[in-house]
Amino acid sequence: MKFFLLKFLMKSALNLLNASGLITVLLFCGYLVMQGETEVGVTVVFISGSSAFPRLCES
Repeated sequence: MKFFLLKFLMKSALNLLNASGLITVLLFCGYLVMQGETEVGVTVVFISGSSAFPRLCES
């Protein structure tokens, strides 16, 4: 029983860390857009490129 609880907690923690990376990027890029330092398109390209990066490294 302890193994399954540990497995559940570890998987939840990894999912939370994975989602927090995207949220951090969105918040930071949103701040830069509001300050006029960058545009929304740059944020979209950055997020699209960062999601494709692991696939590019595998080949």
